[in-house]
Amino acid sequence: MDNDGTHKTENVRAWFAARPRYHVHFTPTSASWLNLVARFFGQISGKWIKRNAHTSVADLEQ
Repeated sequence: MDNDGTHKTENVRAWFAARPRYHVHFTPTSASWLNLVARFFGQISGKWIKRNAHTSVADLEQ
């Protein structure tokens, strides 16, 4: 998760405390490179995935 304050409220902490299977990992505040990763995957989904009707993973890989 990013370091937004809404992710650190008591309600959110309690939710995760009640579910020990889940672990929260916060990204560093200065992790602007993650924005580039999100942009990259956004371009993939916008340019290739949404334009075509893929019926299988093999079809998507082509």
